[in-house]
Amino acid sequence: MPEPLILYRWWITDEITGKRRLTSFRMSEVDARSRYPDAEPDPASREERYGTAEGASAVNSRPGPPSGSQR
Repeated sequence: MPEPLILYRWWITDEITGKRRLTSFRMSEVDARSRYPDAEPDPASREERYGTAEGASAVNSRPGPPSGSQR
């Protein structure tokens, strides 16, 4: 079984205001550190995803609508 992708929301220092804030989206550690070198993970927001990069899904997410359905 492949290793899970671990995602967090990250504490960063806002470039405009200079205040610490939590990102509104989850990122892997590699992505977060490349964008925000001083980023710190928020342990409460930890999420594991399994599968390929294209088909990764949250552990406790609901399935989407059937592929042929119209909305």
